Amino acid sequence: MAGGSLVFAMNVTLAMEPARELKQDRCEDPVDGVATIVPKLDCPLFKTTKTSYQWEIVEHDDGHLENTFGGRITAEDLLRIEHTADCTSTHQGKHKMEFCDAVATGDGVKLCLSGGMPAYASGLSVTINRKLEFKCSFAAVYPGPTGPLHWKITKKAMKLKSAGLESRSRLRGWLSVEFEETDESAQETHAYKIEGYFKPVIQTSQAGEPAEQEQEPSTGGYRYMRMAATGLQENVFDGNGQATTIVFAKESNAEAIFLLRKITGLEGVSGTKGKGLIR
Repeated sequence: MAGGSLVFAMNVTLAMEPARELKQDRCEDPVDGVATIVPKLDCPLFKTTKTSYQWEIVEHDDGHLENTFGGRITAEDLLRIEHTADCTSTHQGKHKMEFCDAVATGDGVKLCLSGGMPAYASGLSVTINRKLEFKCSFAAVYPGPTGPLHWKITKKAMKLKSAGLESRSRLRGWLSVEFEETDESAQETHAYKIEGYFKPVIQTSQAGEPAEQEQEPSTGGYRYMRMAATGLQENVFDGNGQATTIVFAKESNAEAIFLLRKITGLEGVSGTKGKGLIR
């Protein structure tokens, strides 16, 4: 991509803008935390199994399925996902976070909590080492532009039913994390909380190596999901500071969705409501 042009077997709406500094979101966790082992830890989540389709697949009252991205329903769309968390978040409005992925790392495990899409685009990652010390990182995007966002963990606690962190084992636990969010441009700070139970099966990559990078929640990843649901305009900058404006909507085809996923994975994009489509 150079000079504001983009070629990828599709029609693209382009606009040039003066170069500007990319927005950098960040999260810090200065709080020390060690999980406690509570063998009698229990909750309804541990005793029941609930599944659902991916959030973009809608099941109507008459039983037929709709892919809100557009296009036909594939075999992958028919796979139901286990609800491996029962947590409540107050960020962007009180909502459930019902999914928790767990991936083995060289020194423990990484958890990634999410849920509430498309209305809520946020996630919490938690790394736990063999000493049961844990660190938290939060990420989120908003449907409109914001200043650089700074999240700071202020309080946290974790309980585990057992200390085992082996691959292919199920990790059952409870987590409570409180944090502040500051919009550094508006100089506004608000406090939020995520709390509840989780029970993921710890996974590894097919090659047997930790798949940590693929599971890490990112601002770009969440913005891609938000774009898919609502349609947003993204400004992507090249090495010379020139901007290409790309407008995405749920009617976009497979090539557009692939491209936007790659672009937003690079981070540093800004979004506003806009008109137009990538087809």
